[in-house]
Amino acid sequence: MYTNEYHRALSMLLQAPSDDPQVVDLAIETIGLARDDALTAILIDYLMGDTDGVPKDAKFIFKLYMSLGQYQDAARTAIIIAREEQAQGNYRAAHDLLLDNYRQLRTLDLTIPAELDRMLALLHSYVLVKILVKHEQHEKASRMLIRVANDISKFPAHVVPILTSTVVECYRSGLKRSALKFAAMVMRPEYRQTVDAKYRKKIEQIIRRPEKDERDEAKSPCPFCETLLPETALACTECKNRLPYCIVTGRHMVTSEWSVCPSCEFPALYSEFLTFLERSQQCPMCMSPVHPSRVSRVPPNLSNKTSGSATENTGPGAASASSPDPLIPLSSKLKSPMASEASIQSPMGSRTALWHGPEETLASERSSKRDSVVRMLPTEADIVGGLVGTREQSKNEPP
Repeated sequence: MYTNEYHRALSMLLQAPSDDPQVVDLAIETIGLARDDALTAILIDYLMGDTDGVPKDAKFIFKLYMSLGQYQDAARTAIIIAREEQAQGNYRAAHDLLLDNYRQLRTLDLTIPAELDRMLALLHSYVLVKILVKHEQHEKASRMLIRVANDISKFPAHVVPILTSTVVECYRSGLKRSALKFAAMVMRPEYRQTVDAKYRKKIEQIIRRPEKDERDEAKSPCPFCETLLPETALACTECKNRLPYCIVTGRHMVTSEWSVCPSCEFPALYSEFLTFLERSQQCPMCMSPVHPSRVSRVPPNLSNKTSGSATENTGPGAASASSPDPLIPLSSKLKSPMASEASIQSPMGSRTALWHGPEETLASERSSKRDSVVRMLPTEADIVGGLVGTREQSKNEPP
């Protein structure tokens, strides 16, 4: 492959066993180096299962986009795949896919799509619940469950268990008004019969004897404008910024307590992070081992390309709330989605090849290649179909 014999390299790779992900990764890297339309078409047919009747994991479509420099399409693909995984109840898989995409885009100094950031924040809130309950931090767990339950339509596979847990944790934490709100939701006719019997009677009592006592949530300053906001608010009502969130508590960050995970570089409230690491010496976001001695207070990073802090585009031309995949535009540093003016480090670790030619023909050549590749790449329906096909195949395989 590194002697530029891309046709031969791809042919040999596609003849290898299809269950080896390293083979597919190398094939994608080959396409990124070759920049050849014919080879791209061959690999797409292989990934979609047209070659051997076996659709490959949709994450490889995402990697192909990244290898071709189609970063906006890669982000959109990651969002599509994560939605499908989330709808199926595979929350950790969706979380890790979005996290991987987030980190790659940040490494390339590209703007994070707003939808990707919101999805990751919501999924991470769900992941935090189990950790916080295990550490007996029930009010923090309740706040995260409230955030998740307010977006319960994003968790269709576990509506009743999530609402039930929200009621139980809120009531235990003294958040009686919130417990009543979600108790009424979970006892709707469409959910009532599926509520666990051991909780149903208690939930019915909460509804019959409503208590609305609930202390106000503590407030902390917005890291952008210092306006006091509820600790778990992730958008500022004053400056309209979306706020970076702590990976340990799910609360928004404050400038005086800024620290970051040395592995994934996501922010965390310093004192909360140290307390957490005393019990579990791994990052709750990326699950990498982290020793407390590696964590310290750092100056806050309030760039609009970092976690959750991208300002929503509300000006002319902004995507409407109903439009699918509202993506923040990519960095203007990339003049072409296929390649930048300088070499770009590919996700596979090799340098992305650039086309060479007279300056006056370079732009039109790039445009032509980009258009032909885009026409070949799979649609959202193809990606979702590939996911379903992969799942159906895995169901038929022996455990």
